Amino acid sequence: MIMKYLFVLPGSPAPIGGFKLLYEHGRILVNAGYQVRFLHLNGGLLSEIDKTSMMLRLVRRLRFFWLNSFGKWRNYASREFGLNSEWQQELCPDDIKNTEIIIIASWQLLTELYDKFDLTQVKVIHPVMDYPGYMGPAEKIKSSWEKPISYFCISDYLYASVRSHSNGKQIKNIGCILPGDDVGSMYSERDILGVSRQGILLSFATGKYKNPDGTCELISALRGKFPKEKITVFGRPNRPKSLPSDVIYLQNISDKEVVKLYHSSKVFVFYSNFEGFGLMPLEAMRLGCVVVCTDCFGNRDYIKDEINALIVSPGDLGKTLFSVSKVLDSEHLQMNLVKGGLEQSKKFSPSNFEEVIVEAYANV
Repeated sequence: MIMKYLFVLPGSPAPIGGFKLLYEHGRILVNAGYQVRFLHLNGGLLSEIDKTSMMLRLVRRLRFFWLNSFGKWRNYASREFGLNSEWQQELCPDDIKNTEIIIIASWQLLTELYDKFDLTQVKVIHPVMDYPGYMGPAEKIKSSWEKPISYFCISDYLYASVRSHSNGKQIKNIGCILPGDDVGSMYSERDILGVSRQGILLSFATGKYKNPDGTCELISALRGKFPKEKITVFGRPNRPKSLPSDVIYLQNISDKEVVKLYHSSKVFVFYSNFEGFGLMPLEAMRLGCVVVCTDCFGNRDYIKDEINALIVSPGDLGKTLFSVSKVLDSEHLQMNLVKGGLEQSKKFSPSNFEEVIVEAYANV
């Protein structure tokens, strides 16, 4: 009998790290012969909304409808990963009855669905990507780790954290992978090592743990310290008003456009305070872009100071500026870090994790 998996994700499809990782898990399971369905729900943050505000709920429902019907990423999971992906405003009892294993993606959504439905008739998996205090109230996230279900952790740091707190049925460290097609394979090593690169590249996001204010401060400081360097920033939100006018801001660009930025930039600066894993620096390494990165905990699985990146403490503006200057001033250092990054990033190809992923999902 073929096992049926239902992945339940909050919000609309989008090329963001956590979603892409689960899409890749789904693709691996499909290729292994399992039935997989993805369902995006208008949920995951509903408990944080004032239930008496009908206008707020209506706006949320209309926005969710528009994004899934007309938004740029509405067919992302199907188009990029070949998956059966749908959306609806709420989870229905029949959705649960028609599956054997349900994967609930966020701690908020896990809490809400656990309170609303009887999930004892199915096996439940929660991929742990969030950390208490950084991605939500500490006690609420820790409480979501206490259910009699299976927890899949995507980094050593998260695994140790859940293990020290949870009484979950199963806690597995399945690691993280570079989701999607191996973009690095598009280029020969000569293309990656020999390409002419220019400029400083950064990403921007508004999540508190992403340090948006600090990132804007850093961008302004980079512009002041390196007035002749091209600075490019990409992100999903609108352009931050505080960015210098001559900084290029690219909003909501495709994966392929991001690949081109990694492949053409000298250095990628990642300034997040916390990441469950942190895909972007690893993606940059795969395309031969030097990485200057904060020690944001989950990335300790792959980041090695002076070997494949230069590491700074979260929020350390001075050390970050110094590290970028160090990279730009030394072609020898650039080449060493590029080679180290290439070697490390290849280890995280999905093909290296297929057996681990299938075994984890098949044995819950």
